[in-house]
Parts: sequence; structure tokens; C-alpha cells
Amino acid sequence: GASVPSTGSSSTPMISFNISEATSTNSMRLWSDANCNTTAISSPQTASGTVLVSITTSALPLNPSTATPIYVKATDVVGNASTCFLLGSYKHDNTPPTVSSISTDVLTGTFKKANDVIQITVNFSESVTVNITGGKPKLTLNNGAVVDYTSGSGSSAILFSYTVASGGDVATLDIGSTSALALNNGIIADAAGNNATLTLPSPGATNSISNTKTITIDTIAPTVTFTSVSQGNPATTGSPTIKGTTSDTNNAGVTVLL
Repeated sequence: GASVPSTGSSSTPMISFNISEATSTNSMRLWSDANCNTTAISSPQTASGTVLVSITTSALPLNPSTATPIYVKATDVVGNASTCFLLGSYKHDNTPPTVSSISTDVLTGTFKKANDVIQITVNFSESVTVNITGGKPKLTLNNGAVVDYTSGSGSSAILFSYTVASGGDVATLDIGSTSALALNNGIIADAAGNNATLTLPSPGATNSISNTKTITIDTIAPTVTFTSVSQGNPATTGSPTIKGTTSDTNNAGVTVLL
């Protein structure tokens, strides 16, 4: 039987298989064409029994969406040539995933108060696996809040759930910096094992949260100050006039009920 990794990033991926008898000197070789005579992807070798051969990755396309078929052909010591046998296929990918954008489920122009929940999505250039055995990745926001990873492993969009805490006020929510995404001993990698590049879009720049949405965090209650009461003219309106002032830290608008 043959052991062929389906996807990998190694500069020397290894293929394991069995040969029923010894080959003649340097007559065994791996190929990527079905005739085993055009595109060699290993050096010629002499082999017998269980064989471990490294693929010449420079002969493979660096494209994670393209699988290269792996064929083998060998000749025994008396000159009998094997068929061109298909061992499997391999995708060579040594390109790390990168962050393409950050988004949120909240509509622009929204004000959020304490205990409200905001889902923040970090979008990658390809699907990633998030391993949280050592710890959950964290995202630091521009109000100092540190948000834990919650879900999305196996897709290109991973989610962080932010529960607004008292004192986290900010006029326009965004990430803290381009390095705001931290692994916290977790792992974010693609199927080939390439660790993700964690650099984020600059706050306010294209593909950042605040570039497309204005989300205000306001956890401070407005104040109302009583000024005076005027009785009014009972013969006309019979309605007193009550005067006062209001203030709100983030200018979210204040409604006063009497």
C-alpha cells in the first residue's frame, strides 16, 4: 500500500509505498504524468520492499486548490518494467493564510450599552483550523476590551463574541492595532499546516470595522438636572412648564419621560 499526504507545506514531503522486488540501479522514480516519462518529481533511486521517497517540490504547482497526481514506475534487475502506477495525489501549499478583513453583525450607526453582545468576524484568505488545546485566541479592541474566540474553525471566518462591559465606552468601535489578534497558545493554521499570518487591517483603514461601520459603545446613563416649574395660567392652558437640562457622554440622544 501507499501513503501519500493529501496536502502539505513541507519542502520535502515524503511518499511511502511497497515494491515487490528489488529494482535495477536507479530505475525507480516518481512522476506526475500518467505515462511516467515527461515530468519527474523525484530523483531516480534503487529500491526494494518498503520505500520512502521525497517529492521534488520545485516541480509541483504552489496552488492549494490543485492536486498533483503521483505515479511511480520501476524496472527490476532483469529489465522487466512495471506499469506507470498511480499512488495518489498531493497538494503542495506553503502559503500561510492571511487576514483579509474584520467585520461585525451590528448595523452602522448603532449604539450599544452594557451587556449587549457584538459578534466580531475575522475573515481569512482561506479556510483555517483553530486549535484551542493550549488556549483560545484573543482579540483586543480599541476600548481595551479583550475578546475570546468562540467558533468558526474549519471555515475562512472565525468569530469572537464581545459582551459590552461597563466602562468600555468608545465613540467608534474598532480593533486596538494591527497586532490585536493573539494566539494565546492556540493555533490558527490551514489544512497544509501553514500557521496563519495574524496581521490585521489598520484601525480605520480599508477592511477594518470602523471603515465600514460606526458603532458606538455607551455604558454611561444620561443625567437630568431639574431647573424650575412654572405654574402657567390656569385660565388658559392650566399646564405647568417644567424646565431642566440633560447631558449624555456619547451624544446618543436622551428621552425624558414625566
